[in-house]
Amino acid sequence: MIRIGHGNYTYLKKYGIYDYRGGGRASARETAARVAAGAVAKTLLGDIKIRAKIIEVGGEKEDFSTVLKKVMEEGDYVGGVIECVISNVPAGLGEPIIKKPMKTMTLDGQNTVVMQKTNVRTDPCVAIRAPAIVDAMSALVLADFILLDRTNLTNKL
Repeated sequence: MIRIGHGNYTYLKKYGIYDYRGGGRASARETAARVAAGAVAKTLLGDIKIRAKIIEVGGEKEDFSTVLKKVMEEGDYVGGVIECVISNVPAGLGEPIIKKPMKTMTLDGQNTVVMQKTNVRTDPCVAIRAPAIVDAMSALVLADFILLDRTNLTNKL
């Protein structure tokens, strides 16, 4: 079962591995170590501030709990929108990156309704966990560039 908004389809296409349980590298629970590492990375950030927050869940911009309750009762999934604002970043820190948007779909490329087996733990909306993950990953990336900048490696490339 490929779940809408879940990373298991991307993982399947990239690595050829599909875990029907939804675990492994395609699980938001896998990010716990990154959140811990982000907390450590924040000790290097000085005046840099990171603020990640949920601004929308399932199309709703205010009452997330009602949306989540309905989705859980229906055994469905919804997406969310996370906002991350990073301030006081020194000019010249970092590198450009290009990202392409990727949609989630079934194995045959179609949208479909799937039935989920009972007793399988899944989140009705992974966006609820995402601010901590976005915050931590931002701290890790910034700490990485701060350390590179301190060693002047970025100026030699």
